Amino acid sequence: MKSGWKNVSFAELITERKGRFDPHASEIRGLRKIEKIDFSQGKIHLGEYKPTKTQQIIVEPGDFVFSGLNIEKGAASFNETDERLVVSANYSTCSFDDSKVSLDFFKHYMRSENFQSLLKDNLKKDYGFTRPKHLMPLSFLVPEDKSEQQKIVDQYEQGKTTSLKLQHEIAHQEALLDKLKQAILQEAIQGKLTEDWRAAHPDTEPAAQLLKRIQKEKARLIADKKLRKEKPLPKIAREEISFDIPDNWTWCQLDEFLNVRAGIAKGGKHYTDKTTPVPYLRVANVQRGYLDLSVIKFLDIPSNEVEKYALEDGDLLVTEGGDPDKVGRCAVWRNEIVGCVHQNHIFSMRPIVKASLMLEFMPLMLNSPFCQTHFLGSYKQTTNLASINKTVLRSTPIPLPPLAEQLAIVERVEALMGNCRALEKEIELSRIHAAHLLQAVLKEAFSPATAQQGTV
Repeated sequence: MKSGWKNVSFAELITERKGRFDPHASEIRGLRKIEKIDFSQGKIHLGEYKPTKTQQIIVEPGDFVFSGLNIEKGAASFNETDERLVVSANYSTCSFDDSKVSLDFFKHYMRSENFQSLLKDNLKKDYGFTRPKHLMPLSFLVPEDKSEQQKIVDQYEQGKTTSLKLQHEIAHQEALLDKLKQAILQEAIQGKLTEDWRAAHPDTEPAAQLLKRIQKEKARLIADKKLRKEKPLPKIAREEISFDIPDNWTWCQLDEFLNVRAGIAKGGKHYTDKTTPVPYLRVANVQRGYLDLSVIKFLDIPSNEVEKYALEDGDLLVTEGGDPDKVGRCAVWRNEIVGCVHQNHIFSMRPIVKASLMLEFMPLMLNSPFCQTHFLGSYKQTTNLASINKTVLRSTPIPLPPLAEQLAIVERVEALMGNCRALEKEIELSRIHAAHLLQAVLKEAFSPATAQQGTV
């Protein structure tokens, strides 16, 4: 054993308070109740006591209190108030003798991996509950000199200060990176990322000519009843346009080159015909610029309607909403799951003329600050749920570039976002470092070279 350190058992530190009280006992009337103890920092949450069917115990000021079910997860703390508290008898409370171990030292020890390991390796329970009698035989190493214990506490506090500074800096870097990504998308849809490209390609067909061809094909499809004729939309208002675009770009509405389709309402109909279980997409599957297909659910729909609702390669998916951060998220469907459909909280958009649009350009457009501002300014909020409807989506103002320039924009944004992803990895490594820093400090402090802890 390291010189100057000694084993101390819980039996030397804690004494259980035995009293149990009926939920309606006068002794606990008017006391505040411990609702829960946080696992991570051991923070006690207090509330008004209301009688239940469970017996209660009184927690005196300065008492050590822990959850019989979750002490190993960190549900242990001290009553640092100057008042008596009440807590369910599923907890235990003990007086604490700090003559051998300082209170501050023990508090920090409780938050260490050493304490968790001690409980995990040695703790015995009765029917899943930990009681003081189960802690009594356990021991751990502490410096004999309480001034040395205080040095360890000071060491931890210094590490905590460093960790908090790191966490603050990480949050600042994340905020700056988010602003950078938003700036990249905004400059992309204003044509600022491709100024040199336009100078090198002066003979590119203007977007207005591309749009005319699309409109001609749209009229033909409607005439042939292959495309539904939608209700006319109001023209783009001047106040909806907040920036200038290059001369060979054109302002238009999303409905002019994309066919917006609604999804299937889950549980909205009672089908009498034969049904088929098919995979379907939920809002959680459609993120900003990508799909999360880790969890796919199934939905029963009539067998003769599977083909009608099935997604096709190249469809664009847009979320209706639910919360402000979920409104208008857009990603491209690449037929990752054959025969997949989508629920009615997601819109699918299919190019009227497939060769007229660089599909990966649209997520950049719809996820940009300009389009998100349009959505958030237009959404309907019912029962605190933010959402956009089909008309809002169809009428979205779009600064449309020539087809060839769409490809150039996608390539340049992808290169810049690649740099952002590299920065995100660095930030994540910093986050991991910050998270491990305090535990590393605690582990070093409570782990002398030949330290052993266990039972006595």
